[in-house]
Amino acid sequence: MPETDNKDELVVKLLSIGGKGVNIPENVSEEIIKFGHLLDYDVMIGPGGTSRLYMNRDEDDENIRVVSGFILTEDGIWRSHAWLVLNNNNDYKIIDNIKAEKYFGVVMPY
Repeated sequence: MPETDNKDELVVKLLSIGGKGVNIPENVSEEIIKFGHLLDYDVMIGPGGTSRLYMNRDEDDENIRVVSGFILTEDGIWRSHAWLVLNNNNDYKIIDNIKAEKYFGVVMPY
């Protein structure tokens, strides 16, 4: 399947969840297109600040994972974004530097 068709498929999937537009970057991970899903968890604002969220992640902490995907911002546009997810005994929480309307992505295995 050509890359354009895959991006179109992602746009349709995101807009079916909500929003009025999608800001698609030139390179979108195939994992996000194939395996991305809505992450409907409570959001905690991390102390890392803008563009420094990864400073909140202790690489030895197996309960925290990086998520890559898209967030729905308050203007109704899906934008490429990365954030953290905390799994505390199956009580999942998103850790981010902003609170988006919705989160859609893939949890990274590392």
